Amino acid sequence: MSARIGSVISVAFALIAFAVALLAGTAVENTGVPVVTRAIFAMLACYLVGRVISAIAEIAIRDHVARYRAAHPVPEIDDLDRPVAAQSNEDVEVLEDEPQAFGEASEAAQAAEAA
Repeated sequence: MSARIGSVISVAFALIAFAVALLAGTAVENTGVPVVTRAIFAMLACYLVGRVISAIAEIAIRDHVARYRAAHPVPEIDDLDRPVAAQSNEDVEVLEDEPQAFGEASEAAQAAEAA
């Protein structure tokens, strides 16, 4: 994760805490100044919690990506024993040169049915 994503996570935590603190303070009918003061403190505390959580998530994601790349390496072209074109055409057998229409049986299939 980049620093920008970590900031987004921490700011989201902070804004949610601020909104919840405001709603909870007004729901119990407290006066304005204590509600806003508590909401600001909740916002600062949750911003720090969000920074910690985003740092932990970044470490976990980097570790997972490193283990995935180690388990699934991308082969280099020089590592191949033979050309890629030879590999792709090896198992292909051409049966007919002309495409047949849907529902039409090939001549070999018709001959086999007749026999």
